[in-house]
Amino acid sequence: MNRLRLSLAIAFSVLTADLASAQAQRNLCRFPGIRFFDGTVAVRRILTTPNSVCAFNSHSGGALLGHQVTVPPKLGVFGRANEAQSAYRVGAALGTDYFEYQVRWEWMGRVNSMTIRNYVRIVPPPQTPTRVVSRAF
Repeated sequence: MNRLRLSLAIAFSVLTADLASAQAQRNLCRFPGIRFFDGTVAVRRILTTPNSVCAFNSHSGGALLGHQVTVPPKLGVFGRANEAQSAYRVGAALGTDYFEYQVRWEWMGRVNSMTIRNYVRIVPPPQTPTRVVSRAF
């Protein structure tokens, strides 16, 4: 009985790990971090898959006052997720997208702003490897 429970527990944990891995692969979103400097323009290149969500943390060293979209994306939606994060939700299409926004923050009593240009490449999700079980007869 204990062997059966152990076998079921192992099978369940392998299945759970496979599902989590497949979920993570479907929600692929890679991009470099950026530094906040007043009056500058930062370029961010994003690699993602269809139907994914990319969340961007905004650590400016001061209070974030908000952001304004100056060029909206065509293949997705960009907006504020919470006080410290913005998010880009990708649609179902493959291809390239572009959006631009200006972020404002306060630091040492002064309002600062910078522009962030986002170049997005939307690629097919990686294929999940198939397990092959062979049995000798």
